[in-house]
Amino acid sequence: MQGVGGNSHLGGEDIDNNLVEHFSEKFKQQSGGVLDVFESPAILTDLKAKCEELKCNLSKDDIAQLTLKVNLAQKGKQGGTSFLFKEILTREEFVRMNKHIFDKCLAAVEAVLQDTNISPSAVDEVTTPCFLHLFSFSVLTLILS
Repeated sequence: MQGVGGNSHLGGEDIDNNLVEHFSEKFKQQSGGVLDVFESPAILTDLKAKCEELKCNLSKDDIAQLTLKVNLAQKGKQGGTSFLFKEILTREEFVRMNKHIFDKCLAAVEAVLQDTNISPSAVDEVTTPCFLHLFSFSVLTLILS
């Protein structure tokens, strides 16, 4: 190992939270303002899980769909038995909405490379969580020859 760096407070959960915020607005709109995910811990938990799944799907596909079915009777709401929420997100939209997070990841990598006087061409392998390989130089662990 040549160097270590990064931001231990930056990661996949930040991206998940961005996705939850994005989809919670769309969820509220599609439900006619009747349902707010932040008012129901169960819906919020389900949405977070679906957002994490969507993030991983976008690591291999250019487009992904988030589908969430809510049982309205269990949520104390009137007007039917269930609400089906469906939204599509492209990889391009995903990258745009999380660019500030990816920029922070890149800054940490660039700092380690600079501190250790290692050029990007000296990196043999990059290990990343499911979503970071979308970018040409997002790195968590650098393996050198």
